[in-house]
Amino acid sequence: MKKEYLKPSIVLGIICIAVALLLGVVNMLTAPKIEADKIEAVSKSLRVVMPDGDFSDPEKLPSDAPESVTAIYKELSGKGHVVTLSTTKGYTGKPILITVGVDTEGKITKAIITSSEETKTNDEMDSYHDRFTGVGADEIDSVDTVAGVTYSSKAVRGAVRDALVVLGYAKASEEGDDVSVAGPVTRSEEEVYNLALALIPDADALEEVTFEGSDPTLIKAFRATNKKGYVFYIATESWYRLETEGLVATDNFGNITDINFLTWGVGHGVDYTEEYVESFKGKNKDSLDRVELVASATGTSEHFRDALGKALDVAFKVPVYTVITASVLGLAVIAAAVCIIISKRRGKQR
Repeated sequence: MKKEYLKPSIVLGIICIAVALLLGVVNMLTAPKIEADKIEAVSKSLRVVMPDGDFSDPEKLPSDAPESVTAIYKELSGKGHVVTLSTTKGYTGKPILITVGVDTEGKITKAIITSSEETKTNDEMDSYHDRFTGVGADEIDSVDTVAGVTYSSKAVRGAVRDALVVLGYAKASEEGDDVSVAGPVTRSEEEVYNLALALIPDADALEEVTFEGSDPTLIKAFRATNKKGYVFYIATESWYRLETEGLVATDNFGNITDINFLTWGVGHGVDYTEEYVESFKGKNKDSLDRVELVASATGTSEHFRDALGKALDVAFKVPVYTVITASVLGLAVIAAAVCIIISKRRGKQR
């Protein structure tokens, strides 16, 4: 390659490396600041949920404290306690940080969400924490969740309940009390494998894969050995605690290609519809909210859809800065190729 062709490529390559390094440095510098802002938000939140309070340093957590509890602060003038919590049981699986004030009678003075990265929200969810003001242990479970944001609102309610539990005003929930947790799967591994393989006709065989941070509703995940796609085995419990399970096939980019419900059950006998199944096809983690829910079985159909969304989130997670870097590098390669072509044409014209 002549010098006149090589020089533009080298310059563009250097620019790409510089941009990639810059993005990495920006991420490294901003991460601590973001974390510091979260800590500051928690500190301010103590006086929001218990105005004019004077608080001690965080108390030592009891050994049986719920896992969502991160700290307990005692109000020194005798108004009660403030509990900070972090739950990952929302839709995205990312931490939702909550601060709850509790008076000496076990009533919630106020609850606020100090940090959340939930992608599904609405006006009701934004003010959901207000529903807990004045609520005690005997009323906490009757606080309604928000339609369309079931996972997030239920996660908040569960965490607020944990604040009452750790202070001794409520009993811990029994195991399995949550809605949409993994159901009792009894199918053999061979049966699941064969059903999964049937969803990718071009696949030679499947290999089991795991994804860090996956939800319990993702029972198994498979990848075609010839790289023809993935299959996700999802199992949830419906509002009536009857198991719903299905296999969902995707291409290598997370676009849904096929789905097979193995079990579907709701208390009043409403079956899934062909329209529901078809509405999944072609969708990905960013467009699942357009799946048509089943009338009179919205809870069950929403739970399965949302559980699948969680699986796709962890399986096809690409950080934004990675996408930007890849885009910059791709544009640089294209630009370099264009420069070389133009240079060659100019050379021929001479």
